[in-house]
Amino acid sequence: MTNESKVGALTRFVEVLATIGSFLLVLVTLPFSLCFTFKVVQEYERAVVFRMGRLKSGAYGPGTFFVMPCVDSCVRVDLRTVSFDVPPQEILTKDSVTVSVDAVVYYRIKEPLNAVIKIANYSHSTRLLAASTLRTVLGTRNLAEILSERETISHTMQSSLDEATEPWGVKVERVEM
Repeated sequence: MTNESKVGALTRFVEVLATIGSFLLVLVTLPFSLCFTFKVVQEYERAVVFRMGRLKSGAYGPGTFFVMPCVDSCVRVDLRTVSFDVPPQEILTKDSVTVSVDAVVYYRIKEPLNAVIKIANYSHSTRLLAASTLRTVLGTRNLAEILSERETISHTMQSSLDEATEPWGVKVERVEM
């Protein structure tokens, strides 16, 4: 047996032992433990469950499901559309004019597993990316284009953000400047 297979077997043994111990704890404290073992996920949510740090299976919900205390951890993900304001950005345009522009971004979670596993904080990262994309897109245009082509710029920014956030399971639905 190689070292890796020994460690893998030991890890599985500890996981099974902890799961059995947790199950026995639930049985011993049965009436009280029901409050902690069943989780309810609303229609607009999904739950991602980890057993001892490993992904247990796909996203759960909506409905009720069983979670082993002390062994499983549950992360809830809201699937509803979220909006946020991009703070005003001081941008130097192509024709060397400084303008202050803000925006509103609307996004939702399309893939809950990716939103939890692929990035540490999808909400914060989407906000930072939106501010950066706003500066990048507007920095390539002159003031007259910015004022006359707001719809085109918003669409360009939305498609750029959506392409960048797609691996995270985030869908950028709309950008308004």
